[in-house]
Amino acid sequence: MLVGLVIGSLIAYYLYRELYGKRKNLPPGPTPWPVVGNIMQLDQVHPEKTLFDWGKKYGPVFTVWMPLPMVVVNDYDLMKETFLRQGDTFAGRPDLFLFKALLKGNYGLIFAHGKLWRENRRFSLHALRDFGIGRNTLQPQIMD
Repeated sequence: MLVGLVIGSLIAYYLYRELYGKRKNLPPGPTPWPVVGNIMQLDQVHPEKTLFDWGKKYGPVFTVWMPLPMVVVNDYDLMKETFLRQGDTFAGRPDLFLFKALLKGNYGLIFAHGKLWRENRRFSLHALRDFGIGRNTLQPQIMD
């Protein structure tokens, strides 16, 4: 009985910390569900409608949990300020422990970010151009 009470208390504390402890430093947003966040609250066909409605309710900047927190910027002028003028501050990808463990680091074009991503992208574009991708070698033959 005591063990069950301790385990239940630990689970309740963990859920409280996960759901509400992390939210205090983020913009307001819809209350997330445990484990899945706000995914189940999105319109499955047109999720942009749900995000637009949340923007009217919570303001131009709000937090959505997928199940990790994502800050949504829902105003053109604010987007321009955020991503064009302060792009380096907001660039990058989240560090997902599972992917880092499976891939032994953030490598490749999909999971890399920052300087490593730029180097991989540059190498890939050069390699693809060497194979003829991106060139108009067949266009004159097709036009004839």
